[in-house]
Amino acid sequence: MKITELCIKYALGKIIEEPKLVTGGLMHKMYHVSTDQGEYAIKLLNPDIMKRPEALTNMIIREAYDWNLFMEKAKLCNSEVLEVLQENIADIMRWDRNVVTGLYEASQNQVISHRDLDPKNVMWKNDAPYIIDWEAAGYVNPFQELIEVLNYWISDETGKYGKAKFDALMQAYTENNNINNVNWDVILSCSFDGMLGWLEYNLKRALGMEGSGINDQEEGIQQTQGTIYELKKYENQIEQLKVWLDEFVREKYTL
Repeated sequence: MKITELCIKYALGKIIEEPKLVTGGLMHKMYHVSTDQGEYAIKLLNPDIMKRPEALTNMIIREAYDWNLFMEKAKLCNSEVLEVLQENIADIMRWDRNVVTGLYEASQNQVISHRDLDPKNVMWKNDAPYIIDWEAAGYVNPFQELIEVLNYWISDETGKYGKAKFDALMQAYTENNNINNVNWDVILSCSFDGMLGWLEYNLKRALGMEGSGINDQEEGIQQTQGTIYELKKYENQIEQLKVWLDEFVREKYTL
């Protein structure tokens, strides 16, 4: 559906100037649209993403990805991602095994939630928050989402965790939620799932298995390399997070 048709269908008004593409998103496209009734941010979802079954079902349980298939494909086409895959395939498969095992246990306790509470998905007006971008909403273990929120909100621009931000967020969260007796090893292993899913998608793009055109393939290569780097960095970061979580729980729940 075109933006003009969408504005008519949902009574957003008549477009008064050319919609402007807003930069920043990797999977979908966002436009700033001006009509005679107001200003809107309109997101056009990537059809390659949304046609995938998991994009609509948001299932928490999944089988391990076939990383060996990507390795063989990269060898056959002599892809630029072959070297980084060969160097890190053992770690990737280990992270994936831990995710599959952890998700089974985590799925025994689920809530319906947003599942993508990145700061950019919270807009503010007169100190009141408005949560946007609900396409990822679905079932999730609440403590798994807590880890995702911590990763989004306590990191600085270099990715380094801030203890003051951690303490503030945890104090607010535990006003209404009990985190005593949570198996943080399981929950933290699950937190690799999102990045591994992003890696799998971009490997398919890099290897010409998904997407369209050379630009999509080149972006897939860049994202594959960058995501593997972020996965390795994250494995080191969560050691610090585990220490802080254990300390917080002991201080809060020990009489």
